[in-house]
Amino acid sequence: MKFSYLVKFMMALMLFFSFSFDVLAQNDPLKKRRIISDVELIIGDVSKDGLQVFDYRNLSYGKNRAVRILDKQLFNKFDRNDTVICGNVAANFEDEIIIAFGKKRENKNYAGQIVAYAPDMHVIYSTLAANYERDDGLAAGYLEKNSKGYDYIVLGSRARDTLEVWSFKTRSRLASINVGYEKNDKIATGDVNGDGIDEIIMGDASENKIKVFFYNPKVRRVLRISNFSGKGIFNIDDRLSAGDVDGDGIDEIVFLNNDGTIYFYDMKGNLKGKPFKVKYDKYSQMAVGDINRDGYEDIIVAYAKDDIVRVYDYRGRIIAQKIDPDFERYDSLAVGDIDGNSVVVGSPKVGKVTTRIEQIVAIINAPPKEKALIRKDGSYFYASFDRVTELENGLKVEAKEGVLITRDSKMDAPLIDLMDFKVRRIFEKSTSTISEKVTTKTIGYGLKADRYDTAITIKTTYKIFAYPILFPKEIAFENGERQYVLIYVPVDIEVTDIDTVPQYISSTHVTGYVASYPERKSLLYNYLAKNEIGSLSFNVMCDSRYLKIGLSEANIQVTQDKRSSQLKMDKKDFFDMVRNVIPGMSSKTKKTYTNEKITTHTISFTESTVIGVHLKENAFNYCLTEEGYDTQKYKYKVGVVVYYDKDRGYLVVDYYVPEKTPYFKDPPKLAPLAPFILKDGKLLLKLKPIDSRKPIKKLKLKPLSL
Repeated sequence: MKFSYLVKFMMALMLFFSFSFDVLAQNDPLKKRRIISDVELIIGDVSKDGLQVFDYRNLSYGKNRAVRILDKQLFNKFDRNDTVICGNVAANFEDEIIIAFGKKRENKNYAGQIVAYAPDMHVIYSTLAANYERDDGLAAGYLEKNSKGYDYIVLGSRARDTLEVWSFKTRSRLASINVGYEKNDKIATGDVNGDGIDEIIMGDASENKIKVFFYNPKVRRVLRISNFSGKGIFNIDDRLSAGDVDGDGIDEIVFLNNDGTIYFYDMKGNLKGKPFKVKYDKYSQMAVGDINRDGYEDIIVAYAKDDIVRVYDYRGRIIAQKIDPDFERYDSLAVGDIDGNSVVVGSPKVGKVTTRIEQIVAIINAPPKEKALIRKDGSYFYASFDRVTELENGLKVEAKEGVLITRDSKMDAPLIDLMDFKVRRIFEKSTSTISEKVTTKTIGYGLKADRYDTAITIKTTYKIFAYPILFPKEIAFENGERQYVLIYVPVDIEVTDIDTVPQYISSTHVTGYVASYPERKSLLYNYLAKNEIGSLSFNVMCDSRYLKIGLSEANIQVTQDKRSSQLKMDKKDFFDMVRNVIPGMSSKTKKTYTNEKITTHTISFTESTVIGVHLKENAFNYCLTEEGYDTQKYKYKVGVVVYYDKDRGYLVVDYYVPEKTPYFKDPPKLAPLAPFILKDGKLLLKLKPIDSRKPIKKLKLKPLSL
């Protein structure tokens, strides 16, 4: 591709995409911006009239960072009428500490109010005049999609018998529903249906049921979705929470029965996992959150009888050392990310980009033949790519969606790997409809590799969602450059026209010269024995011959796992492509991402696909001598191998020549160090050389004439 053409191409590409970015996608694959939580443990301490904050990850390293926050204006005489939760009510992607002060508390400051406290600034952020009373229910949740991850407050009011949604932004009540809320009822929030928005969960002690509601912001109503009964559900002194404890991308309802048994349910009441027992009494408290930043929500139980807080995983194993905050009856327990260490992404930049570098689907090499011996008035010895019947499909190319993180994986590798895993799980579980999510094309047939080696290539257009990493700061930037989470979704595939297939120039042979082919298949370009689909060998002499390799033929046993392969692209090439069209993604930073690749497509074959090698009669000019047909002078043995390229996964049909007579001589020109593809006489794509090969003469970019 000439430089001027490349410049025009890139200018056209930039113009095309100039109106595509900085929009909040309607079909946003990541509905939540917090990818991995890193929460702290907050104790509302009645006896000490204040709060204690524990950072477990520092405790696990032997650093006791329990911090008692004593603000005389706010926390003086924190008592048994008060409760504590956490939520992102300031839209800053950090949790604020939310304190609800009971109307009958001893100190009348803020009595009946719900207060948002910014712990980093030690100031009151906002207040709600909600007439909170002791034993009212309180929770915070992401109830409406927004770009800042803003949480609403959910209040279960005994005095008004209602579930209510409140906003610190407007300092008002947004919605209310009469549910007959009573003293022993409990509430929680969690995304239990996997749509990226939290539902409201209520444990109804009088009806022994768990009920699930959702908030509709368009009409400002709270609506019930489901309710169910199960073992021990729902009674006095039970506890209720929600979180993604099994790491599947959907929150589970976590129910702690008053006999000390923890159960996990989905929103329809189906039991998940195995229940287990914990130390528990009626003064104990429970919270759910990821305190060790491993991608799984933990179950935290504060047992008032021995003053100990224990942390359990989904299987009931204690995963944390004992935390001893001197927890007592009437103390309050909460979890929240108050120091901003969770992994959070911002709203995506969205656009479309077409691959600049065409990807190879298949390389069909022409069979080894000596140009001096082959007749020039027709096709006599050639390879074909075809199918048995016109009604059956054969080679199918399916473009795949995927996730990439621009930050170098060698830096902060465990966290980056976990982030990649979590984004993939969220993306897989997302119920958002991306209409262009998967694109499939069937490759055309009738291809013939006769005089030249040929290639089938594709160009793919992707929809790109580029999410800037906001927190934590240590992974949000690298060398001063903002890092991104990329989700790429294919929207179109352009397949090579079968009549204008590109010419493939091999680095292991020169077409028209039998002696240039390798003597064993292990020397073929990017061949690996485990990637072989099938092979056969035959002698080429002066007689009629028809040979074929067919995936359905009995002479080649092809197992099911060999019927498909994954096409791969260099990660660096993909990043460079996206960086040129996503504003704010600098193309100046040089990264190697050595040998790192991404999967972009799956190719698969049905039994109808046939790859044939054909040798017709009267193919040779010089077989007939004065003594008759000389079947030995021009004899050579051909091995045909069908395999998947070990680096990029595309199909290859290639040959080796283990035996030949002295008649066959080396070609006057040597094969290039690295293979490349020509299209309309121009360089389309250059592949990597085989490491073991020494540099040899460079082949001119001119098709060989037979």
